[in-house]
Amino acid sequence: MLALYTLKVLIIYMESGGDMLDLYTLKVLIIYMESGGDMLALYTLKVLIINMESGGDMLALYTLKVLIIYMESGGDMLAVYTLKVLIIYMESGGDMLALYTLKILIIYMESGGDILTLYTLKVLIIYMESGGDMLTLYTLKFLIIYMESGGDMLALYTLKVLII
Repeated sequence: MLALYTLKVLIIYMESGGDMLDLYTLKVLIIYMESGGDMLALYTLKVLIINMESGGDMLALYTLKVLIIYMESGGDMLAVYTLKVLIIYMESGGDMLALYTLKILIIYMESGGDILTLYTLKVLIIYMESGGDMLTLYTLKFLIIYMESGGDMLALYTLKVLII
């Protein structure tokens, strides 16, 4: 079947006046067939198509890297979350929150699922949504102290006082 796909791709390549997408498509199809039908190649093909249709949107390139990492890691969920964050980042026009979110998710996964990073993520979201209110930065520091102290109640009271 590879020869048939290759033939179709070459025909498309010639008819399109030499669009580079078809060369990439050809490589992906070859990889797909040689790998015995690895799904990554199909996803890669979709990403390349999106990249070309969007006029070269960088999201597709990042998406491709994430999918490769996802497959190489044996299906690590971090890659899926990373992909969602990158999509949000691009859709928001480049909101920095997505980059911070990405870093936090990486830390969360590397720490074995420490709850602090989930709270940190919520605080960063509040910080960005509030237009950069300094209270959330202090809140973040106190949450870190609270978790590092093993749950000292003083940090919670301090947090309530700061909010008041």
